Amino acid sequence: MRLHGLGELVLVPDCMKASREAERGHGPLRHCGTFETHGLPPDLAEQIDQAFDELFYVVLQPDLALRLGYDPGCGLPLPQGFEWAITDFWESRAGATLTYDNGSGKVPVAEVVPDEAYRGWYAMTRVFRPWPFRGKHVAATRTAAVHYLALWADANADTLRAEIAAASR
Repeated sequence: MRLHGLGELVLVPDCMKASREAERGHGPLRHCGTFETHGLPPDLAEQIDQAFDELFYVVLQPDLALRLGYDPGCGLPLPQGFEWAITDFWESRAGATLTYDNGSGKVPVAEVVPDEAYRGWYAMTRVFRPWPFRGKHVAATRTAAVHYLALWADANADTLRAEIAAASR
C-alpha cells in the first residue's frame, strides 16, 4: 500500500492513485511511505478491506500506523517556523529535536529518542511543557518517529505557536 497525507495518513492500494474524493476530503495528498497490511490483526485487516471496497482509501491515525509497521519513504515538510536539529549518529542516544523559532530563539517542541534497549524509538511531544502535559508515542524506527512528529506539528502548529507564546511571557 502507498501512504499519503499531511496531518493524517490516507492509505491507498499500491495499484491505485488517490481518488478525487480522498483529496477533496483530506486535502492535497503526497506519497510519504508505505504500510504493509500482511500480519495485521484480522479485525483491523477486515476493516481496512471493507473501507477499500467502499471508498478506495482508508484514513489511519499516525500513532497506530507507527506501531503497525509504517515505513517512511521521504521527508515531510514542516510548518512555518519549525525545523529539525538532528543529532549525529555517532553520539550517544542519537535522536532529533523539533524546534520552533518564536523570534526570541529556538524552543524545543518535540524530540525523538531511542528506548533504553535500542529496540524502538519514542516520539515525545510538547517537550517545552512540564512532564504531565507531554505525550509519548512508540515507533519502530527513528524515521517513523520523525514522520509522526512532522505530521503532529502540521496538525497542531497554531496551537503550539500559541502555547509557546503563552509560556514565553
